[in-house]
Amino acid sequence: MYTMFKNLSPGAVGIRGLSLAEQIELAAKTGFSGIDFSIREAADLAEEKGIEYVQTLFADAGVRPGQWGLPVTWNRDDEQFQQGLAALPRLAALGRELGCTRTATWCPPASNERDFDENYA
Repeated sequence: MYTMFKNLSPGAVGIRGLSLAEQIELAAKTGFSGIDFSIREAADLAEEKGIEYVQTLFADAGVRPGQWGLPVTWNRDDEQFQQGLAALPRLAALGRELGCTRTATWCPPASNERDFDENYA
């Protein structure tokens, strides 16, 4: 059973340039129970320092991994899409190891190639 918790999404509120550790610390200091994070950054840290290091960042701060942004550029370039898709199983496995089985993305409401009605359909 899932429970809701207050989750900080740094990028959504214009916070940029902080490391994962700094974002987790910010969430803890400002009363958030969870955080949206970059699964690619978490993967780089896990590769460099071990999965336990990343798990400890969250645990020591008392902050839960809330969700990670889907790292697949599905709406731009086919080559980038294929590369992102190929990396997804490894990144999703890491998310699961961190206790974070939620991801999110967005659907842009516009197109440079289609008019409004075609895009809407």
